[in-house]
Amino acid sequence: MMLDLAWALGWHTGIFAGAQKYAREHGWEAHIDELAEQVLPAKPGRPVAYDGIIARATRKLANRAERLKVPIVNVWNSSPVWNRLPSVFMDNLAIGRMKAEHMIARGLRRFAALTLQGAHGRWISDRG
Repeated sequence: MMLDLAWALGWHTGIFAGAQKYAREHGWEAHIDELAEQVLPAKPGRPVAYDGIIARATRKLANRAERLKVPIVNVWNSSPVWNRLPSVFMDNLAIGRMKAEHMIARGLRRFAALTLQGAHGRWISDRG
């Protein structure tokens, strides 16, 4: 798993914890390697350390994995290659619905959401 665990974001550690749990339940060996894109050989023919990768996929990692035919699953909403890889993301529409239901259940009828612009806006605005 290539995850940036230095970030203090709960979903990064949550992704790791869920993947580790699944791996244990299925007898898999799972490792964290924050530098997987540098560990993968640049060209085919050299030994590959992974059978598959779960990652916040960078362009470099996706390109190397593709050349080496190493399966990769992206877990980064703002990945520059999110649209060319199998990906697992949060259900942002459900998150937005839950936020609205929470407010409505407390008698609030008028509320707004503050979202980010730019790359993050593509997925955060779905939560609106």
